[in-house]
Amino acid sequence: PGVLSRALLNAGSKQIMALESNLKFLPMLTKLENLSDGRLKAYHSDFNKLDLVAPKQDLIPPVYQSSDILKDIKPKEWNDDIVGRIIGVANNAMGHRFTISYLIRLIEKSGLHRWGRWEHIAYYTEKTARVLYAQTGTPIYGRITVLSNILCDITTLSKDHIDDFYPKGTLIKGNSMELIRLTAKKRCDISTEALKFLDPILQQVFAARRQPLLNRLESIAPGSYTILDKLNIPPRKSAVEMTAMEFIELVEEFSAWDGRMNLFENLL
Repeated sequence: PGVLSRALLNAGSKQIMALESNLKFLPMLTKLENLSDGRLKAYHSDFNKLDLVAPKQDLIPPVYQSSDILKDIKPKEWNDDIVGRIIGVANNAMGHRFTISYLIRLIEKSGLHRWGRWEHIAYYTEKTARVLYAQTGTPIYGRITVLSNILCDITTLSKDHIDDFYPKGTLIKGNSMELIRLTAKKRCDISTEALKFLDPILQQVFAARRQPLLNRLESIAPGSYTILDKLNIPPRKSAVEMTAMEFIELVEEFSAWDGRMNLFENLL
């Protein structure tokens, strides 16, 4: 406990917000906070529960809002340098769920992203890391792959053996943990209006990833076959065969299409 926070302090970090979900580790962080000359603030909080919007009585503590933790941080314009870095571990149980939640808030520019762009650096299990940079047509290519590649610059910083992190015998799939950096892009190759449609469309088409796009789109917006025709997308082409750029083109056309149905807009 406190190893990462101590390392960041020793490296010269000026301001650190340490979120610790396990109460038994909090006293060590609090002690470190008292020795940090105001550079470290420890919170009993779970990063995976940050900015949850469910009624408080339905949430299991610890729960915080970004505004509680970043109240002394001045927001930046989106095109400015990053506000800061989020550093941690996307554990085996929460990796996919957290990444989706993080990317959706990035689209909305809500939660942490109200303060500007962030650099997210985390150790991912081998399985989750592979999804981030999966190739088109592979079994693991999906919604997370497309969202992360459109919204972020992705860099693999290191790949380390699982025994360096967990006791032998722990049930972690794969042999390694990968340190991945996700940096929110200043500019995405997609309009603000189209961006609102991106994730709803991805959810629909990847829900039946091998079905033709024509079938999936017609089920939510009858007549949308005209968009596929305009983009010269073969009617039998499926979601797993679509590149991120092709999805951008599809969503741009869909957002400007006069025939899109109110039924679909209810998904936004």
